[in-house]
Amino acid sequence: MRARFIRRACASCLPNSGGRVFSVSRIFAVSFFLLIASAFSVMAQSLTTTFAADNGQNGNMFDVDVLASPITITAFDIHNRFPGEQTVQIWYRAGSYTASPNSSAGWTLHATVAVAANGDGQATNVPIPPLALNANQSYGFYINSTGNLRYTSGTALGAVYVSDANLRIREGVGKAANFGTSFSPRIWNGTIYYTVVIPLQADAGLDQTVLSGANVQLDGTASQPAGQVSYSWTQLSGTPVALTGVTTAQPSFTAAQPANGAVSETLVFQLTVTDASGQTSTDTVQITVMAVAVLSANKSVMVFSEDGSDCSDPTASSPDVPENPAAIPGACIEYTIAVQNTGPVPAQAVNLTDALPTSLTLVDAFRSGWIETAPAPDSFAFNAGCSGGSCNVEVQNGIVPANATATITIRATIN
Repeated sequence: MRARFIRRACASCLPNSGGRVFSVSRIFAVSFFLLIASAFSVMAQSLTTTFAADNGQNGNMFDVDVLASPITITAFDIHNRFPGEQTVQIWYRAGSYTASPNSSAGWTLHATVAVAANGDGQATNVPIPPLALNANQSYGFYINSTGNLRYTSGTALGAVYVSDANLRIREGVGKAANFGTSFSPRIWNGTIYYTVVIPLQADAGLDQTVLSGANVQLDGTASQPAGQVSYSWTQLSGTPVALTGVTTAQPSFTAAQPANGAVSETLVFQLTVTDASGQTSTDTVQITVMAVAVLSANKSVMVFSEDGSDCSDPTASSPDVPENPAAIPGACIEYTIAVQNTGPVPAQAVNLTDALPTSLTLVDAFRSGWIETAPAPDSFAFNAGCSGGSCNVEVQNGIVPANATATITIRATIN
């Protein structure tokens, strides 16, 4: 069935807009929205006030608030008192209807439509040419009919009567024909049919700075329209990573050390989202990977001197060692603990504890190669003369330079 939009209404019943009156069909409307859908997601919605009428006149004026997303109105349902052929006008204006409730000044006549009204208690559909309304904007509407429109007595002029995530409909006034007498407050009876137009938009998430070795998750969940796109991730630059879940909204990878011994490296990833019509949108995200220290440690032991000489002298070299040195009572034993950092950045907050065997007495301990200044002071603690398993040499909050080795030397005598 084709919907008929007439070019001229009864001169004695409806005011002349002085503007263009559209003549379209449902076929036109369908084609129009298929065109939009090729580049955008069009989500059909509707919002109904009430059909519990207790009053009526030739029309209603009321305000609607468009919320965060732009919408396009495609049709109305109205509530006619009597069945039969009637003519309906749809007027609108930016801002509130209260700016001009008794004159057509500032109003636009959007459509004049001949309908076969269904009568009291039933909805009568009024298809219109698509009417695009901006987000975060209020509009006044005036629906005027050659018949009697049913409506409901309200409670507070301008109060929000019904709303959803995209639209609010407020209480307004009943109207006599042709911008006539107002009756206040009144609740328009009907339904607004509209679509939410959501542009296709890839969103690859926020840039991140992470440490080498971290598990990194990319995030494309903010892409629009949510739940109606497919995902594809690719790496554009930086040391290649093994990206898990490249066709999901949130793929992940493990960050490796920056290449070529660098302190940091930036990896760039691109997200491509595709909608049902094959249209695509892309966005990129940068992940900056910071290098970390890589530590290893080893411990060696030797007889420093069999007679215990120079055991407490950090500058002394090992005396001549017999061909077959022996660990005998009174001999000086030297332990060397080497902490190697092969990373390109200093190792911060290194804690090291070494406990002497029970058969030794600690003489002295020395260290070399550690950073002993800011950003945080370290501590090097031991108790000369202690013996047994409770005798510890400790470094707390130490710093080992990048690509360097720091050592602790411990000398003790055999009991």
